[in-house]
Amino acid sequence: MIGSHFPHSGPPSRNTPACAMTAPDHGPQTALSSGRKLFNSFIRHVTWNPEGLPAPDSFRLDRGSCHLATHFDSRGLGKGDLNAQAFDNGLMASMLAADLHQPVTRLNTRGDTFAPAVSLQMMMGGRIEWVDGRGQSHQSHRHHELWTFSGLQHWQRSSMLPSLLSQTHVTASVELLARWQEDLPDGEGRRRLQHYLDSARAASHYHAQNLPAAMGGIALRLQALLQDRTPPTLARRLQIEGLATTLLGLWLEMPEQATAGSRHRWQRAVSDTLDIIHAEYARNLSIGDLARRVGLNECYLKRAFRERTGMGIAACVRQLRLNTALALVEEGREPIHAIARHVGYTNPSHFARAFQEQHGFLPSEVHPDRSREDT
Repeated sequence: MIGSHFPHSGPPSRNTPACAMTAPDHGPQTALSSGRKLFNSFIRHVTWNPEGLPAPDSFRLDRGSCHLATHFDSRGLGKGDLNAQAFDNGLMASMLAADLHQPVTRLNTRGDTFAPAVSLQMMMGGRIEWVDGRGQSHQSHRHHELWTFSGLQHWQRSSMLPSLLSQTHVTASVELLARWQEDLPDGEGRRRLQHYLDSARAASHYHAQNLPAAMGGIALRLQALLQDRTPPTLARRLQIEGLATTLLGLWLEMPEQATAGSRHRWQRAVSDTLDIIHAEYARNLSIGDLARRVGLNECYLKRAFRERTGMGIAACVRQLRLNTALALVEEGREPIHAIARHVGYTNPSHFARAFQEQHGFLPSEVHPDRSREDT
């Protein structure tokens, strides 16, 4: 998570028991579950050392149960906790609570590899600044923000500023979102999950918005459960998993909000789509093919296209085909069956039916070289 790192997570302090760094022996090694892979990637993400900062007073990492509990208390730096719990199904919850007296800054010098399908970063307090791969600065402007990340974030620098930090994170793996998507009927929820799967696999996504009060309350309850540094009991694990799943469910019900940057990208994609349609309207243009060619998720392309044109993509293609057909029929230079093929209809009867639905009369009723109003 951007802005969520520990002051130092290299070798633990001398007071940290060595057993806290190793996983229990669970017998022969098997393929890692999506949750364990997510947890291991998260550990690499949060645990490299900004130069010159003190080691944590407590660092307990149990890879067997996918549990991390870390605490530091430094007179000059401040004190805080960074804890996490992952589950085999590909879900992970984590928290950061700290009272910082000086900034903690990390540079992405070795290349971050943490690329979840979706990560919800609920900011209940504190100040975070980070610079993305393009050099653009981002910061938390107020309490109760929701930052949503997907895919590998290309960032240069991340800083936790002196303040009372309070964050709760819920993260889902690509495998988990893919399973959820398979169980959903076609609709907005399925398309939204596909957008985040696409971002995780090929691109990246970042969005900041207000944190709804309902999510904020649950995030605080989840943070309290995670803040206990002792290994979680079954009852506590079930509560953590339930609250994390609830937060993802509430997030899925939230209406999508486009940022100014994404709006510009959507409008450029719609313009490119219109250019393709006008040049290739006679071809069998699928929405999926158009979305891939203009570089935008199908769901967002359809939404932005309708907002701009007042109609769906398929309706626009159909209207262009039939308006072109009317102009060609009125010219009278080609037979109707040739015009039908020219505008993309292989079946003359289907063409005639669509033509009548669009214009209110059959193509055979049009007099060449004369408009319909003159007949």
